[in-house]
Amino acid sequence: MSKAVESTKTLRDELERCRTALAVERSNARSKVWRAAIQWGALLAIAGFVYRAVRSLAGKLTLADIDVHGSAGFGGAALHLMTSCATTEILGLAFGASGIVYGLLQQKLRGDVIKKYYPYMEQEQKAVDKDRTSSLLMPGGGTRPEDI
Repeated sequence: MSKAVESTKTLRDELERCRTALAVERSNARSKVWRAAIQWGALLAIAGFVYRAVRSLAGKLTLADIDVHGSAGFGGAALHLMTSCATTEILGLAFGASGIVYGLLQQKLRGDVIKKYYPYMEQEQKAVDKDRTSSLLMPGGGTRPEDI
């Protein structure tokens, strides 16, 4: 009799787990639907605003005359310098070089952090399983020379 009661209890627990899993899946499905609805709704709203802006100008002759004049402290020479091709090339080079330097510094920082925590990771792996080896990366996180 106790096996039947235990079996019934096990089945009830399994049924409860299944109901919980089903509720979680339904919730995930609802959130995916809402996320898609919001994304597509925003896209349609933007398209509607663009359509209304273009429709209001349809068939009309428009002329935009934008003139920039130098003001006090911002003379014509400074304006010419800001708009010259050489300035934009120098700015582009500066942004590109700063991006490369940033990437190299991030790579060095990542290597330093790996070097700092590598012994702890190895110690934790050995505590779980004495025969376990790491992913055979170098202590700095790099690939072994023989794997290249």
